Amino acid sequence: MAPSPKRVIFAGGSGFLGRFLVLDLSTRGYAPIVLSRDPSASVPGARVLPWDGRSVGPWLSELDGAAAEAASKQFVEL
Repeated sequence: MAPSPKRVIFAGGSGFLGRFLVLDLSTRGYAPIVLSRDPSASVPGARVLPWDGRSVGPWLSELDGAAAEAASKQFVEL
């Protein structure tokens, strides 16, 4: 059986820079998960989960065992 792809969690992954990071990671075999305030957001190459930045939701269980968590805004501010 093939190993499951490594999950990478993005807060802000539906924005301009986040979309490029998600697409790049998905083509490298990762399974990006985008946390978005807009649950209807469509991000090619990723699964989108609702997130309001204040409360715990179904996204919390995705953090367990994830390869990485990132907020794309941090990459812009570097």
